[in-house]
Amino acid sequence: MASIGTLFSNDTAMNAANYQAAGLGKGRKEAYKYIDQGQADYTDQSNKALGYYDQLNNTGSAANTMYGNALGLNGADGTTAALGAYTTAPGYQFQMDQGMQALDRQRAASGSLASGGASADAIKYAQGLASQDYNSWLSNLSGLNSQYGNTTNARAAITSDLGSKLYDTGTTKGQIGWNTETGIGNAYANAEMNNYNVAGNQLGAVMGGATLGAKLLGFNV
Repeated sequence: MASIGTLFSNDTAMNAANYQAAGLGKGRKEAYKYIDQGQADYTDQSNKALGYYDQLNNTGSAANTMYGNALGLNGADGTTAALGAYTTAPGYQFQMDQGMQALDRQRAASGSLASGGASADAIKYAQGLASQDYNSWLSNLSGLNSQYGNTTNARAAITSDLGSKLYDTGTTKGQIGWNTETGIGNAYANAEMNNYNVAGNQLGAVMGGATLGAKLLGFNV
């Protein structure tokens, strides 16, 4: 049976509140640990996924710049860069070499290899080759440019998804923190209310004892 002191004490309620607060705090710590680990793992995997697009992204970015150069969007320097890239491309160089060798063989066979017409034929061939092949080169750049757009969209989707997951993680941690602090607050509030009730019981006991004593002494109360 509880003693009178125990009945009029708030120690038990306060101890219970302390245990409850400690348990809630431990639960929050454990929950945060697993959430943080999941967040770190998801971020790591997202960064790996972004890395898989790096090469395509770099190639597409270069093609996008060169395509703008070829269209004259980046000024005279850009145009010069585009022409230089086109004329030094392996495909163009191969066709040019093959064409020049064919012209040389024709001139050699006709005995006009050293004539002035040889240079004119070479210029004419180079101009014709450029006219025929340049649009094909532009088309290839355009394809890479489109690929760059697709890669950019894919990378943006991964980044957006990561941002969404991190936001959800923050919201979850915020809710856990709110619930924990609310639980701790309620535990101590209940302990304080119990203290108020104990005080009331103490006062009631004192008043009851006083009334009983007065009656025993013959006072009419």
